[in-house]
Amino acid sequence: MLEAFVFCLLMAANLGLGLRFSFRRGTSAPDSTAGEVFLGSRTLRSLPLALSVVASMVSSTGLIGFTAHLYAFGFHILWTLVPLVAVLPLATELVVPVFYTLRITSVFQYLRMRFNSCISLTACVSYVALTQSVGAVVIFAASIAIATVFSVPLTWCSLGIGLCGTLYTTLGGMRGVVWTDCMQVLFILLAPATVIGKVIYDARSGLARLRPWDDLDFHAYALE
Repeated sequence: MLEAFVFCLLMAANLGLGLRFSFRRGTSAPDSTAGEVFLGSRTLRSLPLALSVVASMVSSTGLIGFTAHLYAFGFHILWTLVPLVAVLPLATELVVPVFYTLRITSVFQYLRMRFNSCISLTACVSYVALTQSVGAVVIFAASIAIATVFSVPLTWCSLGIGLCGTLYTTLGGMRGVVWTDCMQVLFILLAPATVIGKVIYDARSGLARLRPWDDLDFHAYALE
């Protein structure tokens, strides 16, 4: 019952935010522009944008697959974070300032300015093909989790997730997507915090016994 309530609350909040920003844009003529839809009129704050980026980088494949891999094989997958540590400073110090100074909308616009339309179109087609493939896997992973919890057909779960995401993105534009992502990040952080809190509560109340640290071969679990 609690799972159904949380799920319905999340879906309703996603659609509600999309509708809110859609109505807000429709009742104000200056806001009904391409700049508002695609860039949020460039007035969004740093914190919501940062949380939106986090939500964009964390998907169902990461939440489900990463956790399962970590449990089954250990901390080895964390080595994949090492390249990010090297790449992020380069992106923030070299790439982002160029885009910000040029006030461009996307990397495809930059490629068209720097090279030509053919290069930009090729990159755009490649990006669409890649993101659609990854998006299908992400929706499928989330659908498996929902179908398992609620005993709902997998096809209907996939259709529902895709439809909900398309609706709030279309209705709310960039501003709606950013604030929806912020809300989703809160749920993403709240879920493991709830699990950790439940484990600590059970251990302190005597309902469960935690595995002792000396029983864990950390060297084999993390390095081998």
